Amino acid sequence: MERCLGCGDCRTACPQGAIYATESGFLTLADRCLRCGACATACPTGARHLVGERTSVADVLDEVEKDHVFYDQSGGGVTFSGGEPFAQGEFLLALLAECKARGMATAIDTCGYAPPELVCRAACLSDLFLFDLKVMDEPLHRQLTGISNVLILANLQELVKRGARVVVRFPVIPGLTDAPSNIHQIGQYLAGIEAKELELIPYHASGQGKYQGLGRSYECQEIVPPSPQALEELAQHFSRLGVPTKIGGS
Repeated sequence: MERCLGCGDCRTACPQGAIYATESGFLTLADRCLRCGACATACPTGARHLVGERTSVADVLDEVEKDHVFYDQSGGGVTFSGGEPFAQGEFLLALLAECKARGMATAIDTCGYAPPELVCRAACLSDLFLFDLKVMDEPLHRQLTGISNVLILANLQELVKRGARVVVRFPVIPGLTDAPSNIHQIGQYLAGIEAKELELIPYHASGQGKYQGLGRSYECQEIVPPSPQALEELAQHFSRLGVPTKIGGS
């Protein structure tokens, strides 16, 4: 938005009338936008640009292989994230299969809300799952995320049962996920399914700019990231339950 001149060319170009003026600039009504790119084409400074493009498995892998020398030396590989990679499940599976054929290590960064059949097929193809686990209480999970956690928990349990390597990621969000009852339930659950790896992901506000770009209000402005001491205490708590835990992501 800092490149915006306030000229209004984007609003004029939009065939849906989805762009409107505010004191902070021109914003877009997401439910009207067709993602046609007319506004980006009309913008003289590049303040607007169309994100994403149609592609093929071969095109993606050609791009990935440009960095082959780096992850060959580091022992890394390809991580499929998003958004949610299972939102394009069949394409994800095709990518995983091609990576496997080319000897590339793979990881899937997922919230776990996906058809079980796709998750099970991915378990045979991916080397690692980075699996978000936010809240155990089903009504609270629905309130905070808009969806139930029943499917998420079932997929997590099935992956662990199958022997897939799963790193559970718990986002520590003060006032939302760090309640003692939630900590207790998550610890008991992970110990019960014999989870082998847990990472505590401290809250951060780095996504705030994306909300502004989408014209959406950022409702977490008042949240303060957890202290190092609080994170360390949580890590010790989970470790005492038999769940190996570290602070920060892989």
